[in-house]
Amino acid sequence: MKFVQVLFLLLFLTACQEDYSEALQQESIPPNVQFTNDFTLELTDSLSIPLPQGIPNYLGLTDVLSGDSLFYFKYASNKIAKVDIVNARVDSIILPPKIVTGNILSICVIGKDSILLTQDMPQSLILVKERKSAKIIYLPKINFTNDNEIFSKHTAALNDREGNFLLDYSSLAYDAKNKLVYLGLQAYDAYSFNGFENSERMATFDLATKEWKDIYAAPEGMLKLRADKTYGYLMSQKKMLLKGDTVFANYTNDHHIYYYQKGQPLGKFPHVSSQSKKLFLPMDAEAAEDVETLKKYTHAAPSYSSFYYHEKLKLYSRLYFDQQEPFDASGKYKPRNLWRDVYVTFLNEQFEHVGEFKFPNGSVPFNGAKPLADGFLLFDVRQKTADQLGLKYVYTIKPVDHQTSMIYE
Repeated sequence: MKFVQVLFLLLFLTACQEDYSEALQQESIPPNVQFTNDFTLELTDSLSIPLPQGIPNYLGLTDVLSGDSLFYFKYASNKIAKVDIVNARVDSIILPPKIVTGNILSICVIGKDSILLTQDMPQSLILVKERKSAKIIYLPKINFTNDNEIFSKHTAALNDREGNFLLDYSSLAYDAKNKLVYLGLQAYDAYSFNGFENSERMATFDLATKEWKDIYAAPEGMLKLRADKTYGYLMSQKKMLLKGDTVFANYTNDHHIYYYQKGQPLGKFPHVSSQSKKLFLPMDAEAAEDVETLKKYTHAAPSYSSFYYHEKLKLYSRLYFDQQEPFDASGKYKPRNLWRDVYVTFLNEQFEHVGEFKFPNGSVPFNGAKPLADGFLLFDVRQKTADQLGLKYVYTIKPVDHQTSMIYE
């Protein structure tokens, strides 16, 4: 009888694995979407911005554009550049070394002359009032939903001030009215080990009480269906957009956008390009430990940018970076995003696809485009010099005179 039970269990698990694989294959295929050509982009401005001596040209992963006029980026372990892109002025914000204990991962403007940063080692917030003060706020551990025994034992042994999670890059938003911080994160090793299929990936932190308010957003789509495989650390992260009390979450390797209110899921909708291809399936975890294998994967894989909102036109957008060969003719790695075909697709407030634009080849840097209220700002890294931030391009969203409908193949 025991043998029959074991056999039944093995057959059941095998069947589940087959269903899992089929579901993953289906999820990787771009959905069919009705598309109208109502909006496009038009280049409307360009200029160079000089950088003061001591501030190197922008190359980082961590940046933010605020109010269509102020651009912040990290240029050293404890230094933030504040660029007034209207008046071409650059200031430096220097943080006390004792405050910056790890890597700065995200920047968020939270008020006049105030910014909020996230950092690792340990996982914490840094509240900065420019030219006045900087304060560190430690993020407590989280009781993640999980079925990983090793992780659970490790978490139980930690004190409340020791984080058991990784913070995502450039995944930070702030609700000034309620003093709530929205963060993208994931449990340690959740991107590569089993037992985290239902583990939360976003959290809301109350600045007033210094406690977690909501822990939510278990993996969806491609990430949930990865089984014992992995997309690697960077491609397992998410970006977020906070609009009112609604949080939109998107993954670089998912055709859909997921949205939430007060920690509760509201649904999902597709956001693809007319050129979207089948997404790469996850790698074997062991193979992904090889740096070269992982690098080839990420440099070739089709992917999506953050999800944006353009307030003046009440439009959403997302960039699609098309699949590419990882190497150039000389055998060197191509930049992860710079030389791909890049498309931006617009959605209206009913999440209908209402336009698309293909950026000129080589114009979108690896950190993507910066959303404006009515378009995008790009810094062309091909034009950079030692003392220039690069040529600044402004693309403005424009309505088109005709409406041409098409269906994705």
